[in-house]
Amino acid sequence: MKFVLRLARSPRVAISLILAVGIYVGVVTAVPQAAVSPEEHALWVASGGPLVGILTALGLDRAHTNPLFLLLGLLLCFSTAVCSWDRTRLAMRLGQRRGQVSDGLVRRIEHVDAVALVDGDSSRAEEVVAAAASSLGMKLRSGRSLRYAERGAWGLFGSPVFHWSIVALVLVTGLGQSMRWEGLIGVPQGATVQESASAYARLDSGPLALSHTEWGLRVTGVDEDKRIGDVEYGVVPTIAIVSGNTVLAQAEVYPNNPLRAGPLLIHLSDYGLSVGVEVLDAQGVSQGESNHIVDFDESSPSGTTASAFDVVEDGSMLARVSVEVAARDARGTLPRLRPPSPRVLMVVDKVDGSSTAHTLSVGDSVPLANGWELRVTGVEYYARLSVVRDWSVVWIYFLLAVSTMALTLALLVPYRAVWFRLGPHGASTAIHVVVVRHRRDELFGDAVTQALVDAGAIRVDPCHGEELTTEGEVS
Repeated sequence: MKFVLRLARSPRVAISLILAVGIYVGVVTAVPQAAVSPEEHALWVASGGPLVGILTALGLDRAHTNPLFLLLGLLLCFSTAVCSWDRTRLAMRLGQRRGQVSDGLVRRIEHVDAVALVDGDSSRAEEVVAAAASSLGMKLRSGRSLRYAERGAWGLFGSPVFHWSIVALVLVTGLGQSMRWEGLIGVPQGATVQESASAYARLDSGPLALSHTEWGLRVTGVDEDKRIGDVEYGVVPTIAIVSGNTVLAQAEVYPNNPLRAGPLLIHLSDYGLSVGVEVLDAQGVSQGESNHIVDFDESSPSGTTASAFDVVEDGSMLARVSVEVAARDARGTLPRLRPPSPRVLMVVDKVDGSSTAHTLSVGDSVPLANGWELRVTGVEYYARLSVVRDWSVVWIYFLLAVSTMALTLALLVPYRAVWFRLGPHGASTAIHVVVVRHRRDELFGDAVTQALVDAGAIRVDPCHGEELTTEGEVS
C-alpha cells in the first residue's frame, strides 16, 4: 500500500496521467462519436476499413464511456486525492503551529547569524522590527525572547481547496455523465407531448440515468421573425412546460436562451412543419387526430421530407399514408417558413395495391376503404427540442468557480512567517531572522532584510528564507 501511495504522490506519475488523458482526448476528437453525431457516426462505421475496425474495437467512438478513459480518470483522480490529502495535512499542521516555538525552530534561530544591527538597546531594535513588519504587511506578535510576524494565513488552504475541488469536479462529472440523459423530441404547435422515454426520436442515456419527468411539453406560439436589437434569430418558438393544467415554466427558446425548469434544460435544435390529420369513420365520427412532423429539405421537390403513418380499423390495415408540405415559393426557393396557404401532398397506398396522390388544402378530405376518410385539419410549425437532464451541470460550474478562487488565493496570498530574535552585540542590538515560507520565494528573505534596513537597521548579512518541509518544520 505504501508503494501505491508513493506512486500516487509522484509528480511524474501525475504528469504522465495528465499527458495520457490529453493524448486520449486529442485522438477521440478525430473520431465521430455515436452519442454526439449519430448520423455521421453511422456513415463513418459504414465506410469500413481496418482503421475504423480498430478504433471501434477500442471503443474510441464512445469516448466518455470507454473503460480506458474511465480508468485514466479514476487513476488521475486518486493521485490528485492523495496529493490533496498531503497538502491538507500540511496546511492544518502549519495552521495549528502558527506562532509556536518548536525545538527545531529554537535550534535554527540559535545558530543563525545576525542579519542586522541597531544602535542602542533592545527597545530601539523592537521599534525597527515593528516598522519592518508593518512595511511588509505583516502582523507582529511579541514573546519573551522572540518576535513573530506573519501574513497570508488563509493562503495555506488555497492549494488544498484547489486540489480537492479538482477531485470533486472529476467525481461529479463522471457521476453526472452516468446519470444524465439527453434526447431530441418533436413538439407540434398547439399539441402537448409528454416528456417520457418513448416520446424521443433519439435518446442517449447513461447507465444510471435518472427517470423522466412525465411533464407536458407544448409549443404555445411561434415568432417567425424574432429580432433582438440588430440580431436576427428567425423562427423562434415559445415553449411551455406543464404539469396537468399548471404551467411550470414558459419562455421563447433560441440560441443562448434555453428554457430551464427543475432538472430539465431545453434548447431549440431545429424546427419544421406539422400536418394535422383526422380520421373519420363511415358515419363521419372522428376516430382520432394526429400530428405528423416534416422537416425542410432542400433536396426534396416539395421542400419537405415525407412522414408516413398507417390507418387501421379494428386491427385491420386500411391504408399506408405519406404526407409532405409544398413549402417552396413561386420561384422554387425554400424560405423555411409555413406557407401562407399551405398545400399538403398526400399519397395513399391502399391494401388492394392501388395508390393515389392528392394535393389538399386545410379542411379537404381523402376517401379510404369502407367509407372512411382522412381530413387535413391544419399545417403549423413544430419545434425539435434538445432536452437534457443533468444535475451535475450546476455543481460543475460551482466547483470550477471554487477551484479558480482557491488557486487565486494560493497564488496571490502565499503564506509567509518571520521570526526575529534580539540579542546584545556590544553597544548595539543584533537582529537574528528566520524566514518561513509555504512556497518557494528566494527573494522574500532579501525583502525582509531590506525592510529592516529601511526601518533604520544596519545590514550585516542577507537573510535567506527557509523552506517548509511536508512535516511543517523549517528545513
